[in-house]
Amino acid sequence: MSTAVELLDQGHEVDIYELRSFIGGKVASFVCKRGNHIEISLHVFFGCYNNLFRLTKKVGADENLLMKDHTHKFVNKGGEIGGIVIS
Repeated sequence: MSTAVELLDQGHEVDIYELRSFIGGKVASFVCKRGNHIEISLHVFFGCYNNLFRLTKKVGADENLLMKDHTHKFVNKGGEIGGIVIS
């Protein structure tokens, strides 16, 4: 998608084809039988992803991003529990 935006900016015509009924490649989700949205890919964006946020703003998708506080938990060598708070 970012390549298509870049090519359009340079004056090229671009066609995008998608096999599924929705776009997104591995950055997508689906609705299960219970009505829950199930993520099928990475869905955590860190605030330092400047290029990603610049692109989402450029194509008008930034209004659809839901930013929330989150804690990543992990187990260090020796079993010590650690975490990173993201807000």
